[in-house]
Amino acid sequence: MCKLLITFNGFYFDVPKIQKEFPGVIPNNFPIIDLFRFAKMCGMKASFDTMENTYGIERIDDYSKKKHIAVKLWKRYSSNSDMDALAKLLEYNKQDTINFIPSGRAAYWPRREANFSSYLGSK
Repeated sequence: MCKLLITFNGFYFDVPKIQKEFPGVIPNNFPIIDLFRFAKMCGMKASFDTMENTYGIERIDDYSKKKHIAVKLWKRYSSNSDMDALAKLLEYNKQDTINFIPSGRAAYWPRREANFSSYLGSK
Protein backbone atom coordinates (compact mmCIF):
# COMPACT_ATOMS: atom_id res chain seq x y z
CA MET A 1 0.00 0.00 0.00
CA CYS A 2 1.34 3.42 -0.88
CA LYS A 3 1.55 6.18 1.71
CA LEU A 4 0.92 9.18 -0.55
CA LEU A 5 -0.93 9.92 -3.79
CA ILE A 6 0.59 12.51 -6.14
CA THR A 7 -1.60 13.89 -8.92
CA PHE A 8 -1.80 16.78 -11.33
CA ASN A 9 -5.24 18.37 -11.01
CA GLY A 10 -6.37 15.09 -9.47
CA PHE A 11 -8.56 16.79 -6.88
CA TYR A 12 -10.84 17.86 -9.72
CA PHE A 13 -10.71 14.84 -12.03
CA ASP A 14 -8.74 11.72 -11.10
CA VAL A 15 -9.70 11.35 -7.44
CA PRO A 16 -13.47 11.78 -7.97
CA LYS A 17 -13.35 9.40 -10.97
CA ILE A 18 -11.44 6.77 -8.99
CA GLN A 19 -13.82 7.15 -6.05
CA LYS A 20 -16.80 6.67 -8.34
CA GLU A 21 -15.40 3.70 -10.27
CA PHE A 22 -13.62 2.01 -7.34
CA PRO A 23 -15.35 3.00 -4.07
CA GLY A 24 -13.13 2.68 -1.02
CA VAL A 25 -9.84 2.20 -2.89
CA ILE A 26 -8.60 5.61 -1.64
CA PRO A 27 -9.04 5.55 2.16
CA ASN A 28 -10.57 8.49 4.00
CA ASN A 29 -7.98 11.07 5.11
CA PHE A 30 -5.42 9.64 2.69
CA PRO A 31 -2.68 12.22 1.94
CA ILE A 32 -2.81 13.56 -1.61
CA ILE A 33 -0.49 16.13 -3.15
CA ASP A 34 -1.89 17.90 -6.18
CA LEU A 35 0.99 19.30 -8.26
CA PHE A 36 -1.49 21.54 -10.07
CA ARG A 37 -1.85 23.51 -6.85
CA PHE A 38 1.94 23.69 -6.45
CA ALA A 39 2.23 25.09 -9.96
CA LYS A 40 -0.44 27.71 -9.31
CA MET A 41 1.14 28.77 -6.02
CA CYS A 42 4.53 29.11 -7.74
CA GLY A 43 3.01 31.32 -10.44
CA MET A 44 3.49 28.73 -13.17
CA LYS A 45 1.13 28.27 -16.03
CA ALA A 46 -0.98 25.41 -14.73
CA SER A 47 0.14 22.58 -16.97
CA PHE A 48 2.28 19.57 -16.17
CA ASP A 49 4.34 20.27 -19.29
CA THR A 50 5.26 23.69 -17.84
CA MET A 51 6.21 22.10 -14.52
CA GLU A 52 8.40 19.53 -16.25
CA ASN A 53 10.10 22.25 -18.30
CA THR A 54 10.58 24.53 -15.26
CA TYR A 55 12.35 21.82 -13.29
CA GLY A 56 14.24 20.37 -16.27
CA ILE A 57 12.47 17.01 -16.17
CA GLU A 58 12.62 15.20 -19.48
CA ARG A 59 10.04 12.90 -21.00
CA ILE A 60 10.85 9.83 -23.02
CA ASP A 61 7.62 10.00 -25.02
CA ASP A 62 6.98 12.44 -27.84
CA TYR A 63 3.31 13.11 -27.04
CA SER A 64 3.59 15.84 -24.42
CA LYS A 65 3.83 18.68 -26.92
CA LYS A 66 0.46 17.84 -28.48
CA LYS A 67 -2.61 19.57 -27.05
CA HIS A 68 -5.09 17.29 -25.30
CA ILE A 69 -3.27 14.22 -26.56
CA ALA A 70 -4.55 11.94 -23.79
CA VAL A 71 -8.17 12.78 -24.60
CA LYS A 72 -7.58 12.31 -28.32
CA LEU A 73 -5.88 8.95 -27.81
CA TRP A 74 -8.67 7.78 -25.49
CA LYS A 75 -11.32 8.76 -28.04
CA ARG A 76 -9.46 6.92 -30.79
CA TYR A 77 -9.27 3.83 -28.65
CA SER A 78 -12.80 3.92 -27.25
CA SER A 79 -14.51 4.64 -30.57
CA ASN A 80 -12.45 2.40 -32.87
CA SER A 81 -10.77 -0.11 -30.53
CA ASP A 82 -7.51 1.37 -31.84
CA MET A 83 -4.87 -0.64 -29.96
CA ASP A 84 -2.07 1.64 -31.19
CA ALA A 85 -3.84 4.60 -29.59
CA LEU A 86 -4.25 2.64 -26.34
CA ALA A 87 -0.54 1.72 -26.29
CA LYS A 88 0.41 5.38 -26.82
CA LEU A 89 -2.01 6.50 -24.11
CA LEU A 90 -0.60 3.99 -21.64
CA GLU A 91 2.95 5.14 -22.41
CA TYR A 92 1.92 8.79 -22.04
CA ASN A 93 0.28 8.06 -18.67
CA LYS A 94 3.28 6.00 -17.55
CA GLN A 95 5.59 8.90 -18.30
CA ASP A 96 3.32 11.32 -16.40
CA THR A 97 3.39 8.99 -13.42
CA ILE A 98 7.17 8.62 -13.53
CA ASN A 99 7.63 12.38 -13.76
CA PHE A 100 5.32 13.10 -10.81
CA ILE A 101 8.09 11.94 -8.46
CA PRO A 102 10.87 14.38 -9.49
CA SER A 103 8.31 17.15 -10.09
CA GLY A 104 6.88 16.66 -6.63
CA ARG A 105 10.34 16.68 -5.06
CA ALA A 106 11.39 19.80 -6.98
CA ALA A 107 8.22 21.67 -6.03
CA TYR A 108 7.96 20.41 -2.45
CA TRP A 109 11.53 20.38 -1.15
CA PRO A 110 12.25 24.14 -1.19
CA ARG A 111 8.82 24.79 0.35
CA ARG A 112 8.76 21.96 2.90
CA GLU A 113 8.64 24.35 5.87
CA ALA A 114 5.70 26.31 4.41
CA ASN A 115 2.03 25.79 5.18
CA PHE A 116 0.84 23.11 2.75
CA SER A 117 -2.86 23.32 3.54
CA SER A 118 -3.72 24.77 0.13
CA TYR A 119 -2.19 21.99 -1.92
CA LEU A 120 -1.91 19.03 0.42
CA GLY A 121 -5.20 17.47 1.21
CA SER A 122 -6.94 14.27 1.90
CA LYS A 123 -9.97 12.56 0.49
